[in-house]
Formats: sequence, structure tokens, C-alpha cells
Amino acid sequence: MTDEHVSVPFMSAPALCEKLIPSGRACAVTAIGRCHSCGDAFCQTHQARTGGHVSTVFVDWCKGCQVAAATARAAEESAGKAQEAARAAAEREKAEVISSRVAVLKKILVESDRSVWQERRRHVRYRSFMGVSLPDVTEPLERAIPVGQLGWRFPLIGDYNTLDPYGPTVSMKSGLTAAGKIVLMERGRASLTDSDFRGVMASSPAEIAERLEATARAFGIHVPH
Repeated sequence: MTDEHVSVPFMSAPALCEKLIPSGRACAVTAIGRCHSCGDAFCQTHQARTGGHVSTVFVDWCKGCQVAAATARAAEESAGKAQEAARAAAEREKAEVISSRVAVLKKILVESDRSVWQERRRHVRYRSFMGVSLPDVTEPLERAIPVGQLGWRFPLIGDYNTLDPYGPTVSMKSGLTAAGKIVLMERGRASLTDSDFRGVMASSPAEIAERLEATARAFGIHVPH
């Protein structure tokens, strides 16, 4: 009888959890999966899962990497909020600077030589009164310093006589009154600039500041920096 070597199938030992426990050594409990992030084998205790009423477990993610990812995500969100807050603060500061600049320019212009002021007019178009056609008339309005073209938005009357605040924006001749108010140099009845539908300023404070400064320089008025 001859000796023969019998081939026995190799039985690999189950992987053990490689996650560290408080004592500093590996957990060494039988592993149930391997983390796709760090590559460590993990047991059920160290398996990533979601909390809440219904828990979801991850077959290839360990709890340590889940916590690290959540921490990184929270830090990123916090940084984003900090950047947004800084941007908003910068915008507020810029708006305050522009608002102060507009106030200074208005004061300079209002206190300027009144010879640069012009009359404002309102065109009134009468169609008829008790069957009699009436002529159009022009009525004077408060004088103002012409500051050039600025954007105005005019609400429109829609169905059921409701006012639509999102009417068209139109560039129109504008002026500055003695009270420091930006107004239309001309208004017309039964038209887009009907006096019954008062325009709403659509130009930005920066655009207003630019027009006021250009007006002051055009009239030879010194404008401080």
C-alpha cells in the first residue's frame, strides 16, 4: 500500500473586526463587512447605520467613517453659512455706503444755485365732459433739478380693476425736488405715466448715485470723494 497525499480544501478563518475600541486594541469580534472608505473589516457593533424610527444599515461602511463624513459635512455647511453671512454683511455695508453717498449728493444738489432747476409738467388729456370735447391742458408741478434718465416701473390695471405691481420698467426723465425726492419731470394722464398710477423707482441706489454725481459735475458743482 503506497502513501498518498490527500488534498484537503483550505478553510480560511473569518475576518475579525479591525476597528479600535477604547482600550486601544482591535475589537476582534467576527466581522460582517469591510468598509469601502477606510478598508477596515467591521463587526455589527461598528457597522454604519442611520438612526430614527426606521434604521438603515450599510453593508460596506463603518461607523467611524460615517461619523467622520457627518463631521466633515457639518463643517462644510458651517463654512458655507459663515461665507454667506460675510457676503450679506459686505452687501449691507456697501448698501449703507451708497445710501450715505446718495444723501450727500442730494443735499449738494438741493443747496445748489436754483437757476439749474426746471419746471415739471403734468399733461392732462380730457376726452369729453357731458358729451363736449375738451382740449388737453398742461399743469405746472413742483420745480426740480433734472438728473437725467432713470428707470421707473408703472403698475398696470388688470382684470377687475386690480393693480398689477409688476408693470413695465421704463427709462424716463427724472428730477430731484427741494425735499430731496426723486420724481418724474413730466407726467401724462391717460398714458403709461398717468398721474393716477404713480411710478415706482426701479433704478438701483448705485444707479441713482451715479446720475446725481453726473448731474452735479455737469452743473459745475464740486462733489467730494
